[in-house]
Amino acid sequence: MRRTPLYDREKELGATFTEFHGWELPLYYTTIREEHLAVRSSVGIFDVSHMGNFLISGPGSSYTMNYIFTNNFVKMRRHQLKYTHMLDEQGRIIDDMIGGMLEENEYMVVPNAAMIEEDLEHMLQHHRSNTLIENLSGEYSIIAVQGPRAQELMSRLTPFDLSSMRFFHCDYVLFPELERHVLLWRSGYTGEDGFEIIVENSLAGEVWDILFKKAGDDIPVKPCGLGARDTLRLEKGFLLSGQDFNRDRTPLETNCEWVVKWDHDFVGKEALLELKERGVKEKLALLLLLDKGVPRPGYKVYKGEEAVGRVSSGTFIPGKETGMALAYVKRELSDFGELLEVDIRGRRAQAKVVDPKKM
Repeated sequence: MRRTPLYDREKELGATFTEFHGWELPLYYTTIREEHLAVRSSVGIFDVSHMGNFLISGPGSSYTMNYIFTNNFVKMRRHQLKYTHMLDEQGRIIDDMIGGMLEENEYMVVPNAAMIEEDLEHMLQHHRSNTLIENLSGEYSIIAVQGPRAQELMSRLTPFDLSSMRFFHCDYVLFPELERHVLLWRSGYTGEDGFEIIVENSLAGEVWDILFKKAGDDIPVKPCGLGARDTLRLEKGFLLSGQDFNRDRTPLETNCEWVVKWDHDFVGKEALLELKERGVKEKLALLLLLDKGVPRPGYKVYKGEEAVGRVSSGTFIPGKETGMALAYVKRELSDFGELLEVDIRGRRAQAKVVDPKKM
């Protein structure tokens, strides 16, 4: 299995490791609960260096980005980030990712770890002329600093005025202790404010150490693993590649039409327009359990005696103190407030469809 440059430091901190798409990564350090609540109340630090890095550059790069992705990257400002989907010709999601415009005619996208090779093949197949696509995966580490006090902590690492950097923007900022500028994204996968530090592998350990040192005694901070990353994203209704979609769902079914800009041509557009006209049969709903129980992927969802859907992601959510799930259900039953039931090992648990923005 592959390991990130931070493996030894994580081991020293007492991490319990797990296999994740060929990587040996921290599942948790203390408990998933403690790490989840740390991110919601203060700051959590994640090693997400298993994620990929593609650099897309050249005079045709913006047109390549527009053709490969559903969002509009021509209508984009320098140092802006956008969440987007990449589709196949049938309109099904291959992967979801964040893309950023670093400079004019230069973009970076961060694909999911399990999809790096497939994504790269798709991009090389569909790129426009005068575009260079470089796979930098494995050369850079990504450290995510997440939580309501993330800006306070990051401000101790750089003189850059972070209050001027809006969410889903990025910049190269000076880290005096490194005596160099590093790429900083204001983004994350937790539903909290946060930053993602993208740095060469050789500097990852030093950045990790500086973060914990600068937190001092007055900013509670915890290293966090994949377990908390999953509960945090699920609580906010964020998709997980390979679980909530696996080349079998479209942006229309995942409630992500907002990342589809119909004003430009992109791979899969024709098929997606046809589906939009016909209407989808199922939509992804975020369920909050009103009864005890932990929903798991594959569990059936019922309305009365009728099976109306199936859970794609589910777990117990610290803080909410109940189970939550993402489930594909009949379209007409996906409205907020709809009451459904999840079959948990032969017992029905009542659940309500909720608005992710209010979680």
